[in-house]
Amino acid sequence: RGGRAAPRRTVTKKQKKKGRERTVVVEEPVESFFAFFSPPKVPDDSADLDDEEAEMLQDTLEADYDLATVYRDKLVPDAVNWYTGEAEDSDDEEGDDDD
Repeated sequence: RGGRAAPRRTVTKKQKKKGRERTVVVEEPVESFFAFFSPPKVPDDSADLDDEEAEMLQDTLEADYDLATVYRDKLVPDAVNWYTGEAEDSDDEEGDDDD
C-alpha cells in the first residue's frame, strides 16, 4: 500500500481444485468518486462490440462527458463557495421570482 492508486480492497478467497483447498488473495476495486476519472474500457477493434454493447458504451461516454461539463462549468469556478455552502444553485431558484 505504498503508492496512492485507485481505492482497492484486499479479499481472501478459498478455491477448491482436485480435492485441494488453497487461499488466494485478490485486490478488488471499491466504488469511489475517483472511479469517474477511469474511463470505460473500449476494445481495440470496434467489431468486437454488438449493437447493444456499442450503444451502452456510447451512453456511458456521453453521460461522463455531460457530468464533466457540469463539473467544469458550474462547480470548479465556484468551488470554495460550494464547499462552504455559500453557492446558490440557480436551477433550484428559477420559480422563486414569482413570490
